[in-house]
Amino acid sequence: MKTMLSKVNTKDGDVTVMTKAGFLVSPRTTVMPSRFGDLGKLGVRFFWDTGDPGLLELMHIGLIQAFQGGTTLTELRQLANLGEKRLLFSLPFFGEDVTLPDSLIQAGNHIKRVM
Repeated sequence: MKTMLSKVNTKDGDVTVMTKAGFLVSPRTTVMPSRFGDLGKLGVRFFWDTGDPGLLELMHIGLIQAFQGGTTLTELRQLANLGEKRLLFSLPFFGEDVTLPDSLIQAGNHIKRVM
């Protein structure tokens, strides 16, 4: 699979979304702020349970659409922190009571782990 790389302008500044998978690379999407100093506290890496190129592209596009719809990087990082805890208890990444764009909810169904 080729690497997908997109830059998205958000109200918090530019964000880079990079999705890759391959023979030696676990399927993953990395979301990085444009300001390097914010990488450690706001950057998110999702590891997916699928290597299907079509699904990976849909999840990549879904994250971009979420940002275009107003989701901020800070909000995504907070969701990732909560979802990571839910995965520890074998719960779905997102709870049923969460109000999110459909694109994020669909992606949440394929998250294996997050960092």
